[in-house]
Amino acid sequence: MTKKKKSFLPDFDHPEVVEQPDEKQREKLRKKYIRKLRWQKILTVFMVLIVAIYLVGGAYALRYASKLLKGMPTLNVDDLISTESSKIYDGNGTLLTEIGTYYRENIAYEQMPESLIDAFLSVEDSRFFEHNGFDIPRFTKSVLETVLRHNTQGGSTFTMQLVKNTYFSIEDGDNSTERSATLSYKAQQIVLSMQLEKQLNKREIFELYVNKLNFGDRIRGVQKAALYYYGKNANQLTLAESALLAGIINLPNTYNPYNYLDYATQRRNNVLDLMQYHGYITDEECALAKSIKVEDTLVGKSNFNTGNTRYASYLDVVLDEVQRMTGLDPLSTGMSIYTALDPTIQTEIEAIQNGEVVDFESDLVQLAMITLNNKNGEIVGVGGGRNYGGDGGSRLLNRALQQYKQPGSSIKPVLEYALAFEYLGYSLDEVLIDKPITYPAEQRVLVNYNGKYEGDV
Repeated sequence: MTKKKKSFLPDFDHPEVVEQPDEKQREKLRKKYIRKLRWQKILTVFMVLIVAIYLVGGAYALRYASKLLKGMPTLNVDDLISTESSKIYDGNGTLLTEIGTYYRENIAYEQMPESLIDAFLSVEDSRFFEHNGFDIPRFTKSVLETVLRHNTQGGSTFTMQLVKNTYFSIEDGDNSTERSATLSYKAQQIVLSMQLEKQLNKREIFELYVNKLNFGDRIRGVQKAALYYYGKNANQLTLAESALLAGIINLPNTYNPYNYLDYATQRRNNVLDLMQYHGYITDEECALAKSIKVEDTLVGKSNFNTGNTRYASYLDVVLDEVQRMTGLDPLSTGMSIYTALDPTIQTEIEAIQNGEVVDFESDLVQLAMITLNNKNGEIVGVGGGRNYGGDGGSRLLNRALQQYKQPGSSIKPVLEYALAFEYLGYSLDEVLIDKPITYPAEQRVLVNYNGKYEGDV
């Protein structure tokens, strides 16, 4: 006999099998329902509180974030490009001098040796090619080190330092005046850095970063640093030289080998150790680089060529003319300026005005002169006054252009004699009569200043 399978559903064909709960069971079910309803209410209230806290917290967070970012600069990639020194050339195309607040020459990423790139990565931002402008693990470690051990460590990435040096820092030797110390400015740095990473690739950011760095003694950018310390271009730097430059930037005055050789050497060796730790160099390469004496590689400050610092009379006129023509100040805007200056003529002019050719009878005697190229009208020499650019200072009073005096008889060869030769056919042995002359237009008699006349002259 087949046993009928038990069903969990009521048998509606046989309703008599459905049993009605008694009073006790109904009370039990009612209490169970009430407990369930109570928990549902508690859960609902809890969820409402969670949502409320989330909304209030989110609103507060947005408000606080808005406060932190208030006044944040607008990111402009052009702001990140460092201004180079202005270069002035003579009429032969030879560099005369460089002018500007700093000595700087930008170079491309491709012109940097691998040892230089590796050195900066090791000491400043080892995860540069991995993060998005804000290195959370490194930043967190930096905060913990500062709070727990009172050991201040840098948590800024290359990108953040580039943003800081552009928008939040005023250079002052080792102690840059930074607005970035507050939480607000740090938050702005992070936001701007992440924005920048979306606009430029890593190589472009690195290039902008090293071209802006302070290497001490008004030297800015790695190219000028290579010339200043080693007398070579950046692409020729050795491992030991690259390590020293990467180490200088933390304290540009203290780690300047011209100022403190021992500190600079110790710092270079620390950078080499970091390069070895990160796997960029071997133990042997590290030891060999450390064995090289820093002082044996330096060229000396005096050998750093910023060009000729003479010719102040001429150069001041050039700077004024450039600013008048372009509306830009060559001291703050990098440009290449080509002049007509003839070094031989200008040197002779300066020898005359400095009393090296003739002795002046009095310190009150002054002079000024301008020499032209008669073939094309170019100004090839300028004499601004005695000892111009020396004790008297430059850019004060250039008598050649800024002070107007009656030329006296010195103008006669230009306004009288030259015209007589050209239009009247006079020669050098022409005889003239020195006598009173009546000016027909106004019947005015022209006389000599002393009232005397010499007749035939």
